[in-house]
Amino acid sequence: MAHFGIISFLVLSYNLLYDTCEVYEFRCGEMLTGVMISYFSFFIKLGKATALQVVGLILEARGYQAELAVQPDSAKAAVTDMSSWIPGVLMLLCALVIWRYPITREKFQAMQEAKKLKLAGQNYSTEKFEDIL
Repeated sequence: MAHFGIISFLVLSYNLLYDTCEVYEFRCGEMLTGVMISYFSFFIKLGKATALQVVGLILEARGYQAELAVQPDSAKAAVTDMSSWIPGVLMLLCALVIWRYPITREKFQAMQEAKKLKLAGQNYSTEKFEDIL
């Protein structure tokens, strides 16, 4: 079940990143999608490496000992915690951040229409999406 959450997060996060790139291009006239995707990918990898280190620190703090054939209950509980409520809480925090994301479908579509007018040299309004610029 956790894999579905992770997959959803990764797919959604790339979509949100591309939307942010579009807003930046509209605002500044530069397309930096490649740079932003590179930074994003780097920080995803950095986050994974950090998470692996944190797992080791949590296990060590909870009494895990590699040489033991049977681990103490505290180490077993740590594995259970890291597979259940800890990722759940982190996914809820991610959901909160995404819920607060200011670029809505309506604002994005209004910006795309304004972008077409802007590229055609016609007058356009940013009133419907001013708060995301």
